[in-house]
Amino acid sequence: RVAITAGDMKFNPEGNCTLLTCGKDKQLRLTCMKSNTTILTYHTTRDIWSCSWSEFKTNVVFCGLQNGEVLVYDVRNTREAVDRIVPTLPYQKCPVISINP
Repeated sequence: RVAITAGDMKFNPEGNCTLLTCGKDKQLRLTCMKSNTTILTYHTTRDIWSCSWSEFKTNVVFCGLQNGEVLVYDVRNTREAVDRIVPTLPYQKCPVISINP
């Protein structure tokens, strides 16, 4: 059984029953809904407010953090984010509540 504390969730656009979730537990998680098991978990240093799959590459996912950063992950790299978008202006350092890639 997988317990999910979700701030946001999105199904994989390929329709393979993989759910991407995130939340205030600072985790971005891929879950197989067929077997109800966690496939992959990424840990961040901040609360995650939003998440999304890439429209062009289904192995790429995004998460929006409490401090305005957006982290980019490639699910083939199970260790860390492959890119980070950092706000440069003070007023941009607010939670990313939605991601529309």
